[in-house]
Amino acid sequence: LPRSTSASHRARTASAKAGTDEAKKQSDDAQKKFIEAQDQQAGKKLARDKAKSELDTLNDAVAKMEQDGNANDADIAALKKKCDAKKDELANVAAELEKMTTKVDSLEKSADAANKAYAAAGTALKDLAAATNQMASKAANAEDSIHEEKMKFLNQKIELENQKRASLVALAGYAESLKNIKIEEGNATLSVDSLHSAIDALGKIIGT
Repeated sequence: LPRSTSASHRARTASAKAGTDEAKKQSDDAQKKFIEAQDQQAGKKLARDKAKSELDTLNDAVAKMEQDGNANDADIAALKKKCDAKKDELANVAAELEKMTTKVDSLEKSADAANKAYAAAGTALKDLAAATNQMASKAANAEDSIHEEKMKFLNQKIELENQKRASLVALAGYAESLKNIKIEEGNATLSVDSLHSAIDALGKIIGT
């Protein structure tokens, strides 16, 4: 990849990585708060069930004392007072449990949203990394293709030079053979000079 493009992709990847790390942190925090709230909710449920069980026991005791003709009115009144206190305790615990249940539901939604955001950030980072690798691969293939084309051009140029040299050698041999032919001197001289001129011209072409 070109330096500027590579730097740009590194910056985008670093930014995506930082975003994913932050999303993971928020997801972990949301999960922690949700679990802690669930534990508190479970404690409130136990407290409610305990208070309800104790109230049922007290109510049963009051009913038995009222049925017993020998029960003392003061004892019955004292027991009823305990029942009233336990009712108040149960009502308070039930109210706290209701608030905690609402909080747990809210934290569960927040944790779910944070998890989805973290998953989306992770997917985006993965896709960006894959795209960057693909671009790098395409750039490498393009560079290989350019190198291959350059080599083909160089080989063609070398082949052309070889053909020029072969033609030059052939013309030089032909010129020498004309010198040995017994023909009219003027025509022979003209032919040889023309061939030498052609040889000189090809020599200049090869030299370029």
